[in-house]
Amino acid sequence: MRSWIILVCIFLGMLYSCKYDNYNEPESFLTGNLIYEGEAINLGNGDVIIELWEDGWQTKNAIDVSVAQDGSYSANVFNSTYKLVIPSSQNPFQTIVNEITDSDTIIVEVNGDMHLDIEVLPYYLIQDVDFSVIARDVSVNFSINQILIEDSKSIEKVYLYINKGQFVDLQWNIADASMEAGSIEDLSSVTLTVTVPELTPAQDFVFGRIGLKINGVEKMIFSQVQRISF
Repeated sequence: MRSWIILVCIFLGMLYSCKYDNYNEPESFLTGNLIYEGEAINLGNGDVIIELWEDGWQTKNAIDVSVAQDGSYSANVFNSTYKLVIPSSQNPFQTIVNEITDSDTIIVEVNGDMHLDIEVLPYYLIQDVDFSVIARDVSVNFSINQILIEDSKSIEKVYLYINKGQFVDLQWNIADASMEAGSIEDLSSVTLTVTVPELTPAQDFVFGRIGLKINGVEKMIFSQVQRISF
């Protein structure tokens, strides 16, 4: 009798497991970019998270979507209605109040693959980036454009990051140089230089970009990644 009860329990468990495993896979992709005036902003890879909240889902947990270093994102989701939120803490930009929700929450109705760019307001942008090379010394000249004036935050530091591969930021680099805000004399012309170490295996190019750290904000804004030959 006891063995029969055990067999019944095992069968019911297998039946429940099959039912659980037979949920349909997400059928659609929600993709897009974080943009300012039509151009994607550049960030640390995975630094910024987008939250997708689906009303009525039993777990009541958000789907976390990482934003890539070029400002793009992609999420494989079910066809449904979602509330899209970018947690505001520690991002190098401000979100924009949505006209429909009267908040920074965006209502997204997914029914098939969908592209949605999200407009944000960066505190600063790095522009006019010009790299030059002498031997193994990489120099860059760039300008800093303050976007948010009324709700301004001051610059803490700027960085030049170099890496062997195309992921380049605070975590992904083989060489870096920096300058404190107090040493910046002219925001329209800032120069940094770094020496590229010997590379193993050898290659005659690296990737570089500029990062800008804002006082009181953990995440940085970046320039585009550029390939640099030497």
